[in-house]
Amino acid sequence: MSKKYNFIDNKPLGKDLFEGKSQERTSNVVTNIIKENTFQVIGIDGGWGVGKSNLVKIVEDKLNDHIFFIYDVWGHQEDEQRRSLLIAVSYTHLTLPTNRE
Repeated sequence: MSKKYNFIDNKPLGKDLFEGKSQERTSNVVTNIIKENTFQVIGIDGGWGVGKSNLVKIVEDKLNDHIFFIYDVWGHQEDEQRRSLLIAVSYTHLTLPTNRE
């Protein structure tokens, strides 16, 4: 009899599944800061797997009138960083819909 393995997808859901809804509350704060348009940099700090990417996805879903650029530093840790970043930004810019509202 062969075993069946269930692999969990490593993509953010964009939903707060925590009982206390901490990501939803944090996303509301971040969203309001972005809407005030007085920020320069927003940093999200936390350990591996705590939900940083999911938090960004929740905020992105709330701000349809903003363009989000996600760069996976860990995924490019062996690459030349400047080149990888420029390629990723260029690709994102070139694939944006032209009729974005």
